[in-house]
Amino acid sequence: MIDGIYGVFCLAEGLLGEVERDWLSIDKRSQRHSCWLGSNAGFRLEDAAPLPGDTGWFAEERQVLGFLGDIDNRESLTKLLGLPQNCPAGQILLNALKRWGDSALLRLQGEWTFLLWDEETRRLTIAASPVLRDKTYFSVVGGWVAIAPSIRYLLALQWVPRQMDELGMLLSLGRTSLRAQLGDRTYQQGILHLQPGTIRHIQLNRQIHSTWSQPPAIEDWHGDFADAVQSMEERARSAVRRRIRRHKTLAVLLSGGLDSSTLAWLTMSEKRSDQRLVAVSSIAGATSGIPDERHWIDLVARDLDIEVHYVVPDETVNVYFPSAQWTNYNEFPLTSPRHYLYEKLLSTAYAIGADAILDGCYGELSLTRYCPVIMTAARGRLFWLRSHWHQSQRMLRTWLGMDTLDLFHVKLAAGVSAVAVISRIF
Repeated sequence: MIDGIYGVFCLAEGLLGEVERDWLSIDKRSQRHSCWLGSNAGFRLEDAAPLPGDTGWFAEERQVLGFLGDIDNRESLTKLLGLPQNCPAGQILLNALKRWGDSALLRLQGEWTFLLWDEETRRLTIAASPVLRDKTYFSVVGGWVAIAPSIRYLLALQWVPRQMDELGMLLSLGRTSLRAQLGDRTYQQGILHLQPGTIRHIQLNRQIHSTWSQPPAIEDWHGDFADAVQSMEERARSAVRRRIRRHKTLAVLLSGGLDSSTLAWLTMSEKRSDQRLVAVSSIAGATSGIPDERHWIDLVARDLDIEVHYVVPDETVNVYFPSAQWTNYNEFPLTSPRHYLYEKLLSTAYAIGADAILDGCYGELSLTRYCPVIMTAARGRLFWLRSHWHQSQRMLRTWLGMDTLDLFHVKLAAGVSAVAVISRIF
């Protein structure tokens, strides 16, 4: 991921000028391996300490493919395509697309985003893996296309409208069931979000959008408990290696709990010798009298030999008014009610020199997922029935129009047009 624009493309009859080159920060006289500049398009793809052959661009027969990410099954793909195993990822993907078309993406394992530009037909193809590596946004306006890792970079372009998409904003303020209606829409007009597992073919006055990936079938586990634990650990180690390989100094948000401690242990085990890992932890103020997790944080840090930086949130912060710095950082309209704490944690990590934050948030949805079988069977069944009963009642009230505003995390004023908008959706 870079700071700035990934690519600018001219779909109509026209050429890139000095302004467009400035958007990409490309000097035509000193192009680097991650940059490509043509007469009607340009890429700027960079990665911190990328593995050889992963991030970059590859050109062949007036087609240029820019690639961000990792290919996990490089060996089998290069063998099928008759290519050297150490060839660029862009060359692998370009040859796979020529041979198999869009179905080639079903054969590509890993986490990636690619941009394929055909100079002759002025056709742009963009796609993302089912497991999304980095967020990617794009804007198609007046024969121009721009792609970037952040909405704010696209808004800096003079031809991208600086207007709110009211429906997109309302959906963004909703609960999970409502946000699911967003699709590739954002809260800004003219800016779309490239969804995981999708591919788009873009030409002047024409777009083809399709979903090429399907959720993998869930297979029954036939091994024993020890095999399951080993398999989970291998997957976790692989995921951590993929995340940390691009960074020099890493900061883990350590609470001393199971999720963050597991993440700290995995990172400490998998980091390279030239990488540094520190911990940033929040504790209660000395005069607050509130118990905290410092005892458990110290135990984990001492066992893993991790340097800990403790953070105490400012007692004067206003929970209802996030700072301008935090608002600029957070692209989503909703923010955590603990924004003041996260801002303190992140700013401390930044001051230390960290270029990546590892957070065990939502760890209960993966390795340490809560399981009712820990309780007695009867109590677990009762808990399941009660939660599903409440959920069914809430959904019924919503569908009947009795509780429409319950779709939102915030309570909107009765006079707003949200109800009319939602009625159009459903």
